[in-house]
Amino acid sequence: MPLDSDNRIAHPKNVFLQLVLLTLCILGGLFVGQFFTFSFLLVAYNFELNKIQELLVIQSFSSDGHFALLSLQAISSFSMFILAPWFYLKVAEQKSLQTLNTRNDYSWILLLYAFLLPLMVMPLTKLLVEWNEAIKLPPFLADFEQWAYQKEQELRKLTTFLTNFQSFGAFLVGVLIIAIIPAIGEEMVFRGLLQRKLGNIFSQHVAIWVAAFIFSAIHIQFYGLLPRMFLGVLLGYLYAWSGNIAYPMIAHFANNFLTLLMIYLYKIQWINVDIQSEVSVAWYSVAISLVFSSIALRDFYTRATGRA
Repeated sequence: MPLDSDNRIAHPKNVFLQLVLLTLCILGGLFVGQFFTFSFLLVAYNFELNKIQELLVIQSFSSDGHFALLSLQAISSFSMFILAPWFYLKVAEQKSLQTLNTRNDYSWILLLYAFLLPLMVMPLTKLLVEWNEAIKLPPFLADFEQWAYQKEQELRKLTTFLTNFQSFGAFLVGVLIIAIIPAIGEEMVFRGLLQRKLGNIFSQHVAIWVAAFIFSAIHIQFYGLLPRMFLGVLLGYLYAWSGNIAYPMIAHFANNFLTLLMIYLYKIQWINVDIQSEVSVAWYSVAISLVFSSIALRDFYTRATGRA
């Protein structure tokens, strides 16, 4: 299909319409993903509806439950964040995924920075987690605070369950589902599409922060809002400076992969650092994190933009 240069939907002034259509595509992707997951599980478990319903409940902590929940996450994430934005670009704007890049050049140094930056900022991210969890809301938000706390405990329990890898093969499957698919899909949506479109309304900095807030809020974890928003801002600036979606994808993958790797290495007793523990981060770790990440970001900016 030839591209239509007069496509009104793709016009920069039609941002609201574009965002509505993108949202509808993502919701459609969610529905399609859940439909195919349920259909797949029906076949896998001989059409035992009660069995499937039991497995998809968070409290069903069994090997079959692990398989079912990972299947749901994999297919839903792929459908929502990879197929849906591709479909939106192809049908609504009549563009290819290549248009997510304003530049197509790559630098091995920048790719290395993108991979290492999530590791450099881990202590700072841990500090933000502590600050976020220490937030006390006013009395009139007591019901919301109780709901948010219960939700956080449920999701923490679920995360522990899903990352309880029993073998190296299971770890690799987890990397695919929890690190690779979200890194590609979520960056396509939140940086490649949402941030770029918000940039047609707001300044670049405002677009980055608003997209990062939405990226964090959509995960429905109040007690993870600040650290995830911080990650979104970091990814947003990598994209804005480089003009290439590959860099935030690499950084997003590294953030999730390094977390999974540390969890797995702790489980098999290769390291004695439990990243899921609630031990407070040392102040000197945060200081070192700030210094090295600042230097890395400064050099990334200089190399990517050509500005001193």
